Amino acid sequence: MDCLQFCRWLESRDTHDVSVADQAMKHAASCSQCQERLRFDEHLDGLISKTMAKEAPPSGLEAKVDMILETTAVKRAPRLLGLYGALAAVLAVMVILVVPFWPDTSKIHSMDEMEQYVIADHNGHGDDQLIIDHPGNLGSLGTLGVDYETIRGELPPSFVFVGARICPLGECEAFHLVFRDGGNRVSLYLVKAEDVGFPLSLDKRYSISAGHQTVQLWQKGGYVYTLIA
Repeated sequence: MDCLQFCRWLESRDTHDVSVADQAMKHAASCSQCQERLRFDEHLDGLISKTMAKEAPPSGLEAKVDMILETTAVKRAPRLLGLYGALAAVLAVMVILVVPFWPDTSKIHSMDEMEQYVIADHNGHGDDQLIIDHPGNLGSLGTLGVDYETIRGELPPSFVFVGARICPLGECEAFHLVFRDGGNRVSLYLVKAEDVGFPLSLDKRYSISAGHQTVQLWQKGGYVYTLIA
């Protein structure tokens, strides 16, 4: 099995077809790029399963529904009005159940959360995880809505490109670019602005100190840039 076959299997895998699954796992074990894809896919599966898990109804909800229906039936004796009242009560209960679980489209909700994600990824992954080693090949990682020259213009001239990869940051996907600045290893993460749930002024850079490391955040176009050195 090659990388293209692995990607096709990952997109529509049949867990009951053990023979193909075995081939895919053997390939992933020998290919760091496909291993990263599998890890990210399994991470997403876990998040989806967690999100779709059945929520237990609040304590006493059934009694409240019965009380609402009984009260409505007493106040509105005519049959038609009673039906409308019952429907209104059901809608009210649906609002009680649905509104607290209304999905938040953003995936990273605070600067602290972003800081924790990038520090963990930067410190936990070495350069052997990088998929490409030339900026001209960034397109092979997927659709990046900004060109390398624009990215480079946001960084000091002393930065030397080392490589790049796609990586998960919490529940979202990020472009991870690695540079060398003298003897220091520097990581730059690009996350789509729509995945970030905290406000950033377009003309301002934010800096957070975390021990001996510094994290900078800013927004440029449709991306939030997070730099850690």
